[in-house]
Amino acid sequence: MNRGVDRSAAVAAAGMLLAVATAAVAAEFRRAVEQAESAYADGRLGEAVERYTHAITIDDTVPELFYNRGNAHHNLGLAYVRLAEQLENGAAD
Repeated sequence: MNRGVDRSAAVAAAGMLLAVATAAVAAEFRRAVEQAESAYADGRLGEAVERYTHAITIDDTVPELFYNRGNAHHNLGLAYVRLAEQLENGAAD
């Protein structure tokens, strides 16, 4: 058997596996970002924080993800402050 051909086939197979893995990671990243944006838009802020965090674990080179996660944290904190104020004033059920 020709070792050069075997090596070439192995390199080609490794390249194909890398391309498939890269595409799968890219799809997971896009899905995580879309889910985070949807959760944020719907006011599901805790879920948005979780989804942005997941996206960041996949690719931590996108500053907008950190910014958006920070906004979700901030708005979640504001929601808790409003709830606490309502409870303090007896306005919440």
